[in-house]
Amino acid sequence: MTKHSSVAAHQHGPVGRGQATGPDGGILALTAFQQGVLSVSNSAVRLHSRGCLLRATFSGLVEKPGVRGTPPTLHYPENLTCCALNSPSTMMGMGADSTHVTVGSFGGGAAGGIPGGSPPSLFQLDPVPGLRLVKAVGLPEEAGVTAIARGAMLAVGGNDGRIRLLDPRLRSTSVEHVLEAHTGPVQAVAVTPTDGVKIVSVGMTSKSLNPYDTSAPTELFGDPVVRVFDARMPTRPGPPLQFSMLGAPRLVRFLADESLALASSSGQFLVSKEPFTGVGGRR
Repeated sequence: MTKHSSVAAHQHGPVGRGQATGPDGGILALTAFQQGVLSVSNSAVRLHSRGCLLRATFSGLVEKPGVRGTPPTLHYPENLTCCALNSPSTMMGMGADSTHVTVGSFGGGAAGGIPGGSPPSLFQLDPVPGLRLVKAVGLPEEAGVTAIARGAMLAVGGNDGRIRLLDPRLRSTSVEHVLEAHTGPVQAVAVTPTDGVKIVSVGMTSKSLNPYDTSAPTELFGDPVVRVFDARMPTRPGPPLQFSMLGAPRLVRFLADESLALASSSGQFLVSKEPFTGVGGRR
């Protein structure tokens, strides 16, 4: 092993409300960029230098975004799940916010199982002055954020199986398109690194335990296929992709040449041998 630095970025344990350095759970998401390494836990976002020095923490009181015209109130970030750093190659003309990070929250309302809690939210942070909160956007309670990918649009995967497309700079907080991806929670979303318009997702599927009884309970299983969309044609999903692998896919990523990398629930992963062509073979 080469020389390295390590740091206990987040303390595993019960979530400490309002404690900027208290226990906040294990790391759920990690991304690296010029300013350092950004990590996300259940209740905090932290920025460390490449030498592992703590530069900034986002975990204090923020405005609870209003949903459907309701006024904002103050709350603590709840059930943070994922983050996305904009990619310069897909964000041409974005200007000064080229280093902004978007962090997703599952929320503490109906989706999070905590009555009266905060709604699922998106937090746009600027890491340069110290994880300054630029904007907070509230989402419907059923849309607990489970995955984010940023390209020509901000693709936000939800607990309800849908992918919501928003303006990547969150200049508008309205959802522009809703993609029907899975019947269970979205587990991962990826966009092509060169143009940022082709979108793929993996997730869960909800199946009835008794298909002949409409009132029978349902159970979640891994969806065996990869769902395919194009931000330029959001109403026309492409044919789903299915690969020969053990277990359902749980993670999906695009490599630099736009070939697909998939990891399954069985511990297997695979990489496609040719670049992804998108909906209808469109490049």
